[in-house]
Amino acid sequence: MLPPAHRMRRGTDFSLTTRHGTKVTRGRVVAYVRTSDEGAPLVGLIVGKVVGNSVARHRVSRRLRGAMAEVVPGLPSGCHIVLRALSGAAEDPDLSHDAVQAASMAFEQLARRGDSRRHA
Repeated sequence: MLPPAHRMRRGTDFSLTTRHGTKVTRGRVVAYVRTSDEGAPLVGLIVGKVVGNSVARHRVSRRLRGAMAEVVPGLPSGCHIVLRALSGAAEDPDLSHDAVQAASMAFEQLARRGDSRRHA
C-alpha cells in the first residue's frame, strides 16, 4: 500500500505535473514525471470513468498504488509522478508492470534532457 505521505492530493500538483512533466505511454497507462525542490516523492492517480464502473476504477487504483508502493522508496526526493489509466486498463494483466516501466522511462527521458523541465 502506498504510504499516505506519498499520495498527491493538491490539484496544483496534478496540473503542474501533467502540463509540465515528461510524458510516457506504456500499454494502458500514461506516466507524467516532474521534479521539484520540495519534499517527499508524491504519486497521484487519474482513473476516470473511461476505465469502467466504480468497482473497476477502484480495482485499477489499488493495482497502480500497489505497484508504486514498491517503487517509492527508491525515488529521489521532490519527484512527482501522475499515472493516468486509459480505457481497457481494468482488463490489462500487465498494468502494474506497465506503470512502473512508464515511470522509469519518463525518469530516463528527464535525465537525458538535463532536468530542464524543473518547476517549483
